[in-house]
Amino acid sequence: RVHGECEYYATQTKTCDIFCGIFIRFFAGTSSFKLTMTTLIEVSKEKRHILPLEKFVNGRVDQSQTKELTCKLLGRTETTKLQEKNQRIMVAESPHMTYVGKNFGQTKLQHSQNLMKHYVGVYDKKRGKMKVYDTEMFNMLPHIPAEDKDETDNPGKTPEKTFKEKSDMLTSAFGSSRRKRALDTKKRQAVDERELEGIMKATMERGVADVQQYQTKRDERGDAGEMSTIPPYNMLASTPDEAYSISDILSDSDMNDLHNSAKVFYSSTHSQILEWTKEEKFPSHVLNQLQIMPISDEARWQRAKCLLYMTYLIQFYRLSHKDLGKYSAMPETCPMSIRKKILNNFTITVEQGDRTKRLRPDRMKDRLASYILTLALIIDDFILTPMDLQKDLKQGKNKMVQYLRGLGCMTTYAKDSSSFDYTATLKVPLTFPKARVKKSR
Repeated sequence: RVHGECEYYATQTKTCDIFCGIFIRFFAGTSSFKLTMTTLIEVSKEKRHILPLEKFVNGRVDQSQTKELTCKLLGRTETTKLQEKNQRIMVAESPHMTYVGKNFGQTKLQHSQNLMKHYVGVYDKKRGKMKVYDTEMFNMLPHIPAEDKDETDNPGKTPEKTFKEKSDMLTSAFGSSRRKRALDTKKRQAVDERELEGIMKATMERGVADVQQYQTKRDERGDAGEMSTIPPYNMLASTPDEAYSISDILSDSDMNDLHNSAKVFYSSTHSQILEWTKEEKFPSHVLNQLQIMPISDEARWQRAKCLLYMTYLIQFYRLSHKDLGKYSAMPETCPMSIRKKILNNFTITVEQGDRTKRLRPDRMKDRLASYILTLALIIDDFILTPMDLQKDLKQGKNKMVQYLRGLGCMTTYAKDSSSFDYTATLKVPLTFPKARVKKSR
């Protein structure tokens, strides 16, 4: 027998009374209940006997209108999740309004399961017994399609916070002051995904535009070989002098522009060279070449101009990316025409908004190193010991050998195992290393 405080509404049928909305209140920690009605109650433990009860937020249903009210109970049948299997939707339709109630989501009727349970009691007059069934209460709300659009599109999917959001909430509520400061910093530095996508899209579009602009300028120049990483060469040359010509690196007009600035090298003395060496005023390879200048006047002038141009190239090679656009990056003695020639041959320009910026990608830096080494080969009659240039360019031995072989040179090493010297010699006909193709495993 079960004793409890009961409230009920009764409707008569032919065989029994149906008591709807019986509330049996259980109080934790008590062993007895106030007795207002005593009867023999059988409790059904079958899950299929869980009956639905509807509670309309607009009030009780008029008894005269019950025949016009059609109710349907909807449930999931294809899902394998236990939580979703128990989800139900009650739909009550009338000519004027449709009501929807759910046992899940935000519209779920909020009752404390620990303090209150709902039952339906069916009283059998013949046997004098009441059978009690578990029930589910549905909070019936008017169905407005505009407001329920999101929920009807994804029934059963309630908005839940992620683990990260829950963790941040706990930190904000119970975290230490240090953790709270870290959380505030993280929130301030957070980037909106839509804003980030917009920035990335704009950057990609600008990059594509820069590449197209660069290709257009290259096509307008009409010299595809200009963008090669090595100077122009002659594959049919029978001598090294014919393979690489000084006129392809310095034209006659360039030689004339370098004449005044090259006087310092043309008239250099042994004492001046020693002083420059101590001060490290010029690259070490240039200083070593100044000590063995030709005696002939014409050859001495040409050597002085070539060494001066090499000095400008090495100094430009050492520049950082942020110093490329500065006017003071090149020496004051460098003629304007030579300055423009170096910038046009070994940098690229891109438009960034209202301004133009110069860039020197790795390919252009390799091109610059190849021109320096080619000029050194021409000065040294195509037999070069590049140890000084390796120091001036601040490159490793393997990288220098790679540059020289890319020009068609053969490298030989000193027989003395204690020496690290090596020599590069240009052989004709020119042979270039083949590109290696990595074999897939």
